[in-house]
Amino acid sequence: MAGRIDIVGSSNVLSWAVAGRAKVSGYSGDGYMLLRDGEDICAVVIDGLGSGAEAHQAATIGLRAVQQRDCTSLEQMFASAHESLRRVRGAAMAVVSVSLRTMSASWAAVGDVDGLHLRCGMPNGGLIQRSGTLGVAYDGIRVIDIALEAGDVLVLTTDGVRRSYRGAPMHGHNVQAQADTILETYGRPSDDCLALVLKLEATR
Repeated sequence: MAGRIDIVGSSNVLSWAVAGRAKVSGYSGDGYMLLRDGEDICAVVIDGLGSGAEAHQAATIGLRAVQQRDCTSLEQMFASAHESLRRVRGAAMAVVSVSLRTMSASWAAVGDVDGLHLRCGMPNGGLIQRSGTLGVAYDGIRVIDIALEAGDVLVLTTDGVRRSYRGAPMHGHNVQAQADTILETYGRPSDDCLALVLKLEATR
């Protein structure tokens, strides 16, 4: 699945694509969401503990809680997800908030999820996760700010994707091809897996 988000008056657009696979058919514990709040766009990836119906329930509840928050406040998004997950399985989560107007982003993560910033197809920095599990043990987030350029790519993955994807060049592919390649090459058949790819593109 793929799409494109643009803002009136901005010369930049955000293209995105996702690829995912469930260990248990019909019940992926990995989920994602894209939210827009004015000039800010948030991409969320969540990984419910384990697999199957209970992991799927945790991912769904966590995303529903995040959807109700202002996507410019990463702290509120994580706190809300943590509270909502107290009575079900916990989850790991990563969020990146992108501004097309300022060409900047902020991201944070809790638990075993991953993120990578690429420039010219090569790694240019990574997401720093805080330890813990939302709904079980949560001690805040560490927000990292990024200056972006046209052509930059941001990748978010769940722990079903082997971290060796970080060393693979991703230059010259469209976002759906990148997401599909990450999943097919680095996805673990023994776990739910998901890769979300975002790319900043200049329209002129």
